[in-house]
This record gives sequence, C-alpha cells and structure tokens, in this order.
Amino acid sequence: MPRTALVPRRFRLPGADGSILPGLALALGLALLALALQRAAGIPGLGPMILGVGLGIVLRTCAGPIPQTGPGLRFAMRRLLRLGIVLLGLTSSSAAAERRLLGSMRRRSGPCTRRPSPMIFCRES
Repeated sequence: MPRTALVPRRFRLPGADGSILPGLALALGLALLALALQRAAGIPGLGPMILGVGLGIVLRTCAGPIPQTGPGLRFAMRRLLRLGIVLLGLTSSSAAAERRLLGSMRRRSGPCTRRPSPMIFCRES
C-alpha cells in the first residue's frame, strides 16, 4: 500500500507523486525576478505581483507548458496567489486607515509654525 493512502486526501500535496517543489521553485524565481524588476524600474503603480503574473504569462507563451512544474504552479496559483491578493488588500486598507488617522490627528493639533515630519504633531501655544 502506498504511503499516500494513509494520509487523508484533503491533506495530500497535489500531483501524482506529491512533488510540488519544481513548480514552487519556478514561482519563487519569477516572484524574485518581478521584485527586482519593480525595484529597478521604480514605477510605483506597477507592483511585483502584477509583474510576476506578466512574467509567468510570457514564460508560458514562449516555453510552453512544463509538465514537471504543473502541480507546484497549480498550488501557487490557487493558494499562494489568493493569499497574496488578500495581503495586498489588507495593506492597502491599513494604509488608507493610517492616512485617515494621521490626517485627523493633524487637524486636531492645529497649524504648525514649521513643517512637521509625518510622525510629529505640534501645537502652537
């Protein structure tokens, strides 16, 4: 009896042999390349996640499907990409909340005679 038969189906790694490492390695490589390109380009509206998806599309178009990476890429696409989207939403929501909070604190503190740093709130006497 194979070892995977002892593990419930919902806890098994995807793929016939359970090997998701080649696909995850490819996804990690594309993510690191996208991060490096985004930092080098310095375009603020173009995030590394969008660049990574674009690089993946270009790779798939040029090289075609790579059978060994299928299970790992499916895992990355279904689980990790969704997690990345959730985290991206949380960071944008927290940034908006922070701007709103800091803006209200500045309005309450009154005008400053000097230009304050974002974390210093001054009140004229």
